[in-house]
Amino acid sequence: MLCLQIDPCPEYDYDASNLGDPICAPEYAFDIFRYYRYREVRFSFNYFNKDVRAALNDWLVGVQEVLLLTHETFYTAIKIVDHFLDKTKEVVEQRDSKLLGAAAMFIAIKFEERCLSPMAALLKLCDFSHEELLAMERNMLRTIGFDIGYPLAYRFLRRYSRVLQLDLPTLTLARYYLETCALYYEFVPTADSLMAAACLLLTLRVKQICDWNPVLEKYSGYVVEDVEPLMWCINHAMLMRRHVYPHLKSSFHKYSSDVFFEVARFPFLKDKFNLQDPVGPPPDCSFKH
Repeated sequence: MLCLQIDPCPEYDYDASNLGDPICAPEYAFDIFRYYRYREVRFSFNYFNKDVRAALNDWLVGVQEVLLLTHETFYTAIKIVDHFLDKTKEVVEQRDSKLLGAAAMFIAIKFEERCLSPMAALLKLCDFSHEELLAMERNMLRTIGFDIGYPLAYRFLRRYSRVLQLDLPTLTLARYYLETCALYYEFVPTADSLMAAACLLLTLRVKQICDWNPVLEKYSGYVVEDVEPLMWCINHAMLMRRHVYPHLKSSFHKYSSDVFFEVARFPFLKDKFNLQDPVGPPPDCSFKH
């Protein structure tokens, strides 16, 4: 098991149903996600101006939409920015944040996309020159040591939904929660696998599909006691977005469209926190001071 000593659901083997499918790589899938969990501890990032970061990530949502990029590219770009800011000794000014994001997206496109978008298409969305973008790209790659194979919450979420055989609208609702949480710097230190699990649990409860069960324990490595505290924090974050970041609506507009099943219109669970309570994960998932 990913981190459980006893298989909580030995009679169920999702990957066996995909034998012979080279896309799913069923012979290796379980170990791949075990490796992702191992990699999570490698990436622990420090503080960056959270309002600047939120605005940057909201802008990247738009870039991903306009250039028709995959969600993996979007999340990889965010990781690259956070990783770079953690490693660099340079002082990054607010005015340079969009150049940082554009260069991170350019790197992520090369890493994640099957067909590369022309640099010109990205530059149309920015106020930077070809040379400035390439210089920032080189600087970022050197600073992070070319280490960009990040464990992504998006991939964990897709894996969890597949083992439960959830439909696309349900998965899309969980994706909306996850993407909105990208606005909040407070969730940066939380393990991606746990963020995915909590977003999925919130979705299952909002839609009243089921609760955390042995299948999810087996494929996530988490029991409900690990996931539920963070789920309530994410529910609070979703409710607070219009108060904390009322002007950052890219994800809300995106997931309000027919293409994404209008999942942003779903109600949330009743908040366990007060309006004045800060947004963020439980203390054991927060920044260590």
